[in-house]
Amino acid sequence: MEILSNAEQLTIDTILDGIAPEPAQPVDGRNDNRLKSDRDMRMLNKKITSILENMSDGFFIIDQKCRFIYLNAAAERFCSEKKESLLGTSIWGKFPRSVYPPFYKYFQKAVLNQSSENFEMYYPEKHKWLEININPFKVGVSFYFRDISERKQFEAEMFRQDRLNLIGQMAAGLGHEIRNPLTTVRGFLQLLSEKSSCLQYKEFFSLMIGELDRANTIITEFLSLDKDRVIKLKMNNINRIIEAILPLISADADENRINININLAEVPDILVDEKEICQLILNLARNGFEAMAAGGELSIGTYAENDEVILSVRDQGGGIADDILEKLGTPFFTTKDNGTGLGLAVCYSIAIRHGAKINVETGAAGTTFFVRFKQKI
Repeated sequence: MEILSNAEQLTIDTILDGIAPEPAQPVDGRNDNRLKSDRDMRMLNKKITSILENMSDGFFIIDQKCRFIYLNAAAERFCSEKKESLLGTSIWGKFPRSVYPPFYKYFQKAVLNQSSENFEMYYPEKHKWLEININPFKVGVSFYFRDISERKQFEAEMFRQDRLNLIGQMAAGLGHEIRNPLTTVRGFLQLLSEKSSCLQYKEFFSLMIGELDRANTIITEFLSLDKDRVIKLKMNNINRIIEAILPLISADADENRINININLAEVPDILVDEKEICQLILNLARNGFEAMAAGGELSIGTYAENDEVILSVRDQGGGIADDILEKLGTPFFTTKDNGTGLGLAVCYSIAIRHGAKINVETGAAGTTFFVRFKQKI
């Protein structure tokens, strides 16, 4: 089939003629069989067109000069442009090769080998993961794509939970065994530091005790990762918990020269362990402080939505890069020079024990953590 010079005028019927087999030629010299075959083919094309236009996944076709010659409604919505403005234009104007190297790599492979290619790609403009199928045929090349962001998010969550479970099991087995000898060493150092014969080394003793206390803090966080940790669930209100620890948050904010904005809507009581929720809020707040320069604002809010009570903590930092976003909550992963990589991991563990979920929205204007608690566990 010859490619039309004006791609804008190429109809879906014409495209499908290039995909579908040619109708059989009549053998008795009469045209009515041929006409019937043509009508049947047109009816089939209309059915296929209707399917393409109504499906939720995107589909578009380019010709041999890489120009758009067809887009279905889903592809039009994804591109955020009317199909009339895209038809006849080069695909590389919409998806530059330099910006999307995986896309171009698989496209080139499909065309050179004349074979179908299936792959997954992250699309940063819309913060979505796509599964894409490229299929070369008589007219040009067809592209079928679907949004698999939810599946990717689920896989990442399962991976995070597996890691948390593994680390939690290690914590349960090793944490107390490590803490006990540290407590003994700390006690003897404190005793020695008070002896008159050791006063000249008091500064060294203080340094060692301080480091042991830091190690003990890390072990305490480590033990918080145990998924089987016993928690005491009682009916409580998130707003009351926030108000109770607000002096602590305000003290940290003053030290970091950060402003605090509290916006608490009326929310119902839910089953929570108050100490764990305090730890979760403090960890999220302190992460927010560290993400901002002096003069920034940390916003803490609550609201009810459907059957959920939602806690939000928003900073005005520079946002989180995509490659880091995927690893949030992974134990011992940190971008801080002196961080342990346990703060957010503990938050995710607390959320799991409460049947809650943590969602993150991030951008150049800052990052918001949403902790979604079910009103009924």
